[in-house]
Amino acid sequence: MVVSGTREQKQEALDAVLASRTFDRSPQLKAFLAYVCEREIEGRAETLSEYVIGVDVLGRPAGYSPAEDAIVRNRAFALRRKLDEYYLHENPTARIRIDIPRGQYAPTYVTSEAEPEEPIAATPPKPGSPPSPRKKRLPWLAPFLAGLAIASLLWWIARPGPGARVDDALRKAWGPLLRGPEVTLVHISAPLHLFVRPNDTRMPDERPRIEQEDLQRWYRHFPQLPPADKLYVRPTPNAPLWGDALSMSIVGRVLERSGVPWEVLPARVGFEPLLRNRNALILGRPEYSRVAAKLLEKLPLTVEFHPGLREYAVLDRSVANKWFLPKYGDNDYAVEVFGLISVMPSEGSPAGERRTVVLTGTNSAGAQAAAEFWSSPHEMEALIQRLGGKLPTSYQVLVRATSSATMTLDVFYETHRVITR
Repeated sequence: MVVSGTREQKQEALDAVLASRTFDRSPQLKAFLAYVCEREIEGRAETLSEYVIGVDVLGRPAGYSPAEDAIVRNRAFALRRKLDEYYLHENPTARIRIDIPRGQYAPTYVTSEAEPEEPIAATPPKPGSPPSPRKKRLPWLAPFLAGLAIASLLWWIARPGPGARVDDALRKAWGPLLRGPEVTLVHISAPLHLFVRPNDTRMPDERPRIEQEDLQRWYRHFPQLPPADKLYVRPTPNAPLWGDALSMSIVGRVLERSGVPWEVLPARVGFEPLLRNRNALILGRPEYSRVAAKLLEKLPLTVEFHPGLREYAVLDRSVANKWFLPKYGDNDYAVEVFGLISVMPSEGSPAGERRTVVLTGTNSAGAQAAAEFWSSPHEMEALIQRLGGKLPTSYQVLVRATSSATMTLDVFYETHRVITR
């Protein structure tokens, strides 16, 4: 629950995060967190805004437009994820935790302990008051941080095994995927790409014919590439989209923490018989994956091309002409996308002992949103409660996400469908 704490408690919670191993290689996120927490401690939380953080913390010039530059929203999203990671793995017993709720930048402080709340102390200091506790502790701050680093190292050495580091809500949602000992297959789709190269390397006999002038114009978008008088085109089915690759990384972390062995299959070699009676995660749009297309063809929610929008959207077959349409900005990049999670027993699995999950979306950022949502202990706990305390055998969850180009920012639950077979 949300609590109010003393200045000292809030500062100690901040110091612990800043000195953590989780944030060790994230100087920008540490600066972001320190800035918003210190303003809240000083009683100036109302001054926090996207523009102020962009200028004061992230180096944006005065007068920049947050509507056109999503750096603050992007970094806030990353900071929330990093805080979740810190409290889940490095400091799960923290008495007071820092939280930055979606839709705002001022931190709140939460606890799972049923202790009486202490008086609110996040008011501006009175004139003539002594320096902030952080400054007064400076002479012994270094020993404190050193001790904390040693404690973190000891925790790392004595940490529980992989199977004990997955939240209960994730275990319930992922079910057989995290039980092992069988290998979980991760099947990732990839569209047909054209590689543009300055050298005539080994290539298929049939090559697309594209005018050199057009190739040179596209080639110049990548100034790090060497100049070339002639360019060559090579088709390849082996390059996954950015959001799909991130999705693989996200679900891979959960599988690693659970201790389950897993392997990746590209869409071009991962055919249906390989997935029969196996635990499997299917990543990517049905446009690029025959397996995803087959699994989604009879489900209530699916991803299909919308002729009016001229882009992919989510179709709800249970309601006539019901579409969930992504939104696009002035530069034609998506600013709001949808991700779709479809959970079902694997084909040929007796009594649902194996599970297949499809993570897809209106674009690769939507697939990433689906992976982020389904890998979040907080979101899975909320989903379990939303579905009456128990997850059905087969169901779909639709999530909505803000995005910047092909990167997911914030993810929100939209709706769900329970599948009866």
